[in-house]
Amino acid sequence: MLKEMDVVTLNCPLHAETEHMINADTTKLFKRGAYLINTARGKLCDRDTISKALKDGLLAGYAGDVWFPQPPPTDHVWRDMTFHGMTPHTSGTTLSAQNRCAVGTREILECYFSYSRAVSDCDEWS
Repeated sequence: MLKEMDVVTLNCPLHAETEHMINADTTKLFKRGAYLINTARGKLCDRDTISKALKDGLLAGYAGDVWFPQPPPTDHVWRDMTFHGMTPHTSGTTLSAQNRCAVGTREILECYFSYSRAVSDCDEWS
């Protein structure tokens, strides 16, 4: 199927079976000139393979909002590769997501200070 696709998007979790699922072997299956978009996890892609695929013209472009490691070091190969569009990972920055984080943090702190123990040990959380 990859040989026919102009755009491939990665939208899956990272675990042992998906780590570096885009690598030197799988990029050979891509349609020449395809675009790869990764909004899942940076470690789904082998970073050096992506950079080489762009240099060689196998991929026309790479876009994503995920890096590995994150934050990326200043010498990360994706910072200087051609035909890429990288943005900060911002999926959790909506106002409602920020509110949920604040509420959860408050609940954790209230439990800790009220019971002097971890949230997982609080009876009200069981």
